[in-house]
Amino acid sequence: HEHDRSKQFEFSMRFKLEEAKIAHCNGDTTTAVRTSKLIIRSINKFQTERKEVTGDLNPLLSKTLLQCGEWLIGNKVDSAITVLNDYLKPSAKLAQTIHHKKHTSDSSKFMYISNFQLADFVANLYDSAEARVNSHEWKMFGIAATGRQKELQGVEKLFREYQQLLKPKGRSKGKKVPTSEMKFRNVHIHMVGLEKEVENDKRERKAVQESLICYLRLAIESYGLALSCCGNAPTFTKHVFRLISLWFKNSHRVNDTENINSIFAKSLDKIPMCVSCPEEPILCCMLYMIFLIEF
Repeated sequence: HEHDRSKQFEFSMRFKLEEAKIAHCNGDTTTAVRTSKLIIRSINKFQTERKEVTGDLNPLLSKTLLQCGEWLIGNKVDSAITVLNDYLKPSAKLAQTIHHKKHTSDSSKFMYISNFQLADFVANLYDSAEARVNSHEWKMFGIAATGRQKELQGVEKLFREYQQLLKPKGRSKGKKVPTSEMKFRNVHIHMVGLEKEVENDKRERKAVQESLICYLRLAIESYGLALSCCGNAPTFTKHVFRLISLWFKNSHRVNDTENINSIFAKSLDKIPMCVSCPEEPILCCMLYMIFLIEF
């Protein structure tokens, strides 16, 4: 029967995940990652073929995505963007969907675990991107890009001058190419090359700036989601301070496409005032007080 087949498939996938964990404990991370990726592909295929039972496998899929992502972070096999987009983000999103459909202690726990892992990873990506933007090399790159932009403006002006100089003149076929026309061609070739370099400069700088804001926004949102359901989790305090740190460092970004203060305020609204732990009973209240004092 279909239900029995689904349960049998789920059991086999759970068994494989345990095998992957054992392989990782034995130091064979490559096998662990390969097995977890196989589990993910198998579940996705099974869900595609039998849509009516997909919900039963979503918790296992979410846990496998997170586990595979954690192993990849430590093993550095795949790129950071691949780990983020293919494993950590899908795991956190799926965990959130599961929790919203049925609020249980298990779904709540996995939701904050997956979102804390996502937030920490993205916050580290943000730190790396910020360090690059603030580096001496990046400043030198900006100076060089500005120099190319000014050079292009001068070459474009020269190109237009040659264009006007040669416009009224004609040249019959086979006639020797005038020196001015040869210069015009050289200027045109140089101008085209500069245009490509300037465009690449703009594209690279824009991509880095956009990734910086994207990582920051995702980190703040993920910390907010995790803190909204973490209850008295013993490790939540350090995440609160990480969230505050990210906001303090970037509260001045009011002119960006993404207003960091607005993002922080929305995340703050999701965190219940009662979130606390024995050591820090008023930690969450501090978040609200700091935000109100500053703004």
